[in-house]
Order: sequence, then structure tokens, then C-alpha cells
Amino acid sequence: SVMARYRRLEADFTTTAVHVVDLARFLLDSDYAQIHFRYLTQEISGQAVTSYLLDGEMTSGAAVRLSIYPAAGINVERVRVYGADQAFELAGSNGLDAPGWLRRYHENRLAEEISGAQLAGSEESFIINGFYAEDEAFFEAVQAGRQPRADLAAARQSVAVMQAMRAREQQYK
Repeated sequence: SVMARYRRLEADFTTTAVHVVDLARFLLDSDYAQIHFRYLTQEISGQAVTSYLLDGEMTSGAAVRLSIYPAAGINVERVRVYGADQAFELAGSNGLDAPGWLRRYHENRLAEEISGAQLAGSEESFIINGFYAEDEAFFEAVQAGRQPRADLAAARQSVAVMQAMRAREQQYK
């Protein structure tokens, strides 16, 4: 998974980086068993900017590699998932890839390509980005008296990983 931003020069990018950390957990429906971190800091326009490289294993056994570049010269988010006979590529709905797309490969051939607008059923960015569906699910759960699926306990590990990145830890277990 790659998160790249154009000229995001803030000293602490972890509050944005946590989104790709959380996305991996969501897509794989699994927590992190362990992560090894690398940090690359460079000076850009007088500001120290850190990129983050995370190699991890999920409790499901899946391997993940997250590359997070705050000042990459391009604004994109891309995810690749590889299986034995299938693979998926997802381009986020922001930056150059707007409105995003999903490609599914089967047995080394492109089997399907769907635009972000087709997936979301709308051209509206707040719908394509998932904010509307997320809010809708939350309010429906509250109205029905159910605990929302995405609660504070579910977010706890992503925040712990973000804190480990902020503290420049070498490993998370």
C-alpha cells in the first residue's frame, strides 16, 4: 500500500498516516501481529519531513508493506493485494487518481475494472470517499440501539501503531 502526498511538510505526519495503517486492518479484516518500522527523514524547504516504511504481519497470516511519503511530488493512495490466483489494485479517490478505481486480476489477466464512481454509485466526493456511508451506518446503529461496528475499541490498535510511529519505535508487537 502506498500513501503519497504532494508537499505535506508538517513535522508530524502520523495523524494522516494512521489512515493507511487502519485501511490495511479494514481490508484484511485482521489486526497487526507485528510491524517493523523504518524512517527516512530529509530536509525539504527547511523542514524535516519523515517518510515511513512499515513491514508487518497480520494475525491472519497476511503480510503487509505500507509506504507513506508526505512529500513525494504526487498525491495518490494505492493498494495492492496479491493472492495465489487473484490480485487487486485499488486507487484512492483523491489526487491524480480521482475518482479512483478497482482492478481485479484473475490468473494473470485483468478480469474487471470498476471506477470509484461506479463502486460508490455517485460522482460526489463525500460519497466516493466513504464519509456518507460511514456516517449513515453509525446513525442507523444508534437509532436501532446497536453498538456501531466501528467503535473506539476497534480503532485502538491503529492509534497504538500511530503512536509507535510518532515515537519512532523500531517494532510493534
